Order: sequence, then structure tokens, then C-alpha cells
Amino acid sequence: MRTMKTISLLILFGLQSFALFAQEDPSQKLVKWIKAADSKGISDFLQATVDVSIENNNELCAKHKAADLLQQFFQRNPVTEVSINHRSIRQGARSFVILTYKCKNGTSYRINFSGKESGGNLIIENIKIDKI
Repeated sequence: MRTMKTISLLILFGLQSFALFAQEDPSQKLVKWIKAADSKGISDFLQATVDVSIENNNELCAKHKAADLLQQFFQRNPVTEVSINHRSIRQGARSFVILTYKCKNGTSYRINFSGKESGGNLIIENIKIDKI
């Protein structure tokens, strides 16, 4: 009987650990969406108003407008590679993801997403895109 309880507890803890590790990191979601030029996927994690800066053109805009600006950027600059430079995603705290975005024409950009972590996702408040 005691062996059954022990086995049951081990299985329970194993499943909980698996569920924690199986959750996709928000930074990996961003990379996947950017590689697919999927501004819709990104827009699901934008807050109602977003501060967007693309090559020093700054705009505080509604999330749908921010998604449109991202889509325009993706169309003008088709991607070949996206890599994570740095990330800090902490529950309930300021969080950020910094990416390098390489284009087909050889140009590279640094993309910064910042906001707050909530429920395993990054709620994006700021997007900054600069040529490097």
C-alpha cells in the first residue's frame, strides 16, 4: 500500500514538472511569430496601447495599429534569421526580449520587446526596432 502511494506521488510530481517545462517560453513564441512574419500572433500579446519605435519613428498607438506597423516592417524587410540576444522574463515584473533580425538584403536590426509577464506570456508595452 505504501509503495502505491509513493508511486502515485512520483507520477503526480513528474506530470507537474513536465507541464512546467512543456510551456513555451514567451521569447520563443516571439521568435516563431517573427520568423513567420506573423504580426497577428504578436498582436495577441500587445497591451491596448503600445509605444512603437521603428528606426527613430516613434508612435504611441492602439494595438491594431502597432500590429500594422510590424506587418509593414516585415513586408519591407523579409527575414532570413532571428536570434535571441538577451531576455529577462520574470513573473509580475518588468520583462524584455532583445532579438537580432537579419533580412534577405543583408541588413540587420535589433528588436526590443518590453512589458510585463502575465500568465506565462509577455504583455508587450514597447517595441523598438533599430538598424545595427
